[in-house]
Amino acid sequence: MLQAKKLFKSRRINRVLDINSLNCLALLSLIKREFLISSSQGNLRSICEILLCEILGKERTQLYLENPILSREELGKFEFCLDSILSGMPLSFVLGKVDFFGLEFYLDEDCFIPRPETEILVEEVIDIAGTLGGQKVLIYDLCTGIGNIAISLTKSLTYCKIMATDISQQAIKFAYKNSCFHKVGEKIGFVCCDLANSISRQVKADIIVSNPPYIEPEDIDTLPENVRREPLVALEGGPAGLAIIRRLFEVCRFHLKRGGFLVFEFGHNQRKAIEEIADNFGTFNIKQIIKDYNDKNRIFVGRKR
Repeated sequence: MLQAKKLFKSRRINRVLDINSLNCLALLSLIKREFLISSSQGNLRSICEILLCEILGKERTQLYLENPILSREELGKFEFCLDSILSGMPLSFVLGKVDFFGLEFYLDEDCFIPRPETEILVEEVIDIAGTLGGQKVLIYDLCTGIGNIAISLTKSLTYCKIMATDISQQAIKFAYKNSCFHKVGEKIGFVCCDLANSISRQVKADIIVSNPPYIEPEDIDTLPENVRREPLVALEGGPAGLAIIRRLFEVCRFHLKRGGFLVFEFGHNQRKAIEEIADNFGTFNIKQIIKDYNDKNRIFVGRKR
């Protein structure tokens, strides 16, 4: 993401921080001068502001209005965090948390980081649930990760019950932790399993939602370094990036009610292939393909016949 790590390896940042104390504005000014790179300067300044807010417990406006002085210990924390960022560590891993749908979620380096476009997925499921007459709605969230989709839905849909699964035990641990933090743990059942393998076929969902891995294996090495720090199992989607998506359609044969909805995220160049998969299964009427904030195809919405 940032192209400044070579500068960091030169230890120039250490010279900047060889000062007993600095106020925020002076530190930001020094960072700007030391790491002036036209393509990423804005990102770097924003990241530094976020780090300072976290370390000092301040809002962004307070950094500028109050201009607090950092102690040597606080400067050390800042240097450590900035070192991690410049070496390719995602900001969310450095902070140990991420914002999604207006909520805060905890995570670590073994977890997938939710993206803003996935909020579109949540909004669509909320709209669909609203068309079901306000009745008790059962939702399966497959590949739940840190539980951001399931928890966001539960906070918005008081009448829903959610079963959330993930193949990663670490992800499920954080999903449960996040559900307790947001006081919705009693409304969500978390299961560590591959898609719906551990869910009984006797109880069928009204909606199945998923943000599955969908990156093609040959594209993994082309991803930015900070993205490649995330767990491979949450990124790679098998041949053509479609293996897990194919299995989602298979899961819906047994776990989704007639008239139920399948809603999932996919790669912007996969629309044609996904429509062909849906046609081959013959189980769904394609209701809608929704675009993301960059006007790229991103969300599939299908209704079971």
